[in-house]
Amino acid sequence: FPSHDKISETEFSELPCAIVYINHEKVSDVTLGKVQERAVSVQIQLLVKARDGMFFELDEMCAKIETALLTPAVFAGICKNISLKNTFISAPDTDDGLPAAGVADMIFECTTYTNAGNPATTR
Repeated sequence: FPSHDKISETEFSELPCAIVYINHEKVSDVTLGKVQERAVSVQIQLLVKARDGMFFELDEMCAKIETALLTPAVFAGICKNISLKNTFISAPDTDDGLPAAGVADMIFECTTYTNAGNPATTR
């Protein structure tokens, strides 16, 4: 797991960018020597500089990510099922009432199967 000293704030000069989070993982009940089903919620957050056309830019970025992640060859042998569950696009205001950035949050659900006791081994 990454240590907290590897987490840093995103700088405005780094936009556009994508940040990936694992929101949660649910593991099925197992018996030693059996297969585990793991349901993982993955959040991809896209950030762009606030300007005219930022919602169009975010929409294009979301379409590219969705196409890439839902291509079967991308997760072949790792993810048995992946689907887009939600997309939220917004422009949060700063203290002065103007948006600093456009934000898109995409939530994907992914199902993997691993050997019990060895989560690094996919099935």
